Amino acid sequence: MRGPRGMRRQRVVAVIVALALGLPALFGVAVFIGLLVTPPVDDMPKRVDALLSQHGGTRVHLNDIPDQLSEALIAIEDERFYQHSGIDTQGLIRAVLTDLYRHRALQGGSTLSQQLMKVVYMNNDDDGWRKPENLLLALKVEARF
Repeated sequence: MRGPRGMRRQRVVAVIVALALGLPALFGVAVFIGLLVTPPVDDMPKRVDALLSQHGGTRVHLNDIPDQLSEALIAIEDERFYQHSGIDTQGLIRAVLTDLYRHRALQGGSTLSQQLMKVVYMNNDDDGWRKPENLLLALKVEARF
């Protein structure tokens, strides 16, 4: 017969196993639902053109931008641009840990795709509660364009 210690250990192991199996499944369901409820990104070029015209700008073809400028932008804003698909998990984790340690939002962590989605689809809203929506939109735009 097991004593109270053995039963408690058994419960702890059961909870850990349940979390290890359940959390990834729950996360997968949340991402799937999130992708369904976030707006489609097919109209992004039209939205970008509208924003540009609002501010007196025009679209510039990528070939007209000097390589040094695009390389500098990527180096400053999204150093792992070529290694991720819209979400830089390493940068995101670093930013969250730094912000938690310092008890305030100090770090970025947003990729260029996330920054674009924030401006184009979220009216530049920097509310941390909208971060999941921003992440999902970045995934969509990377998959689409």
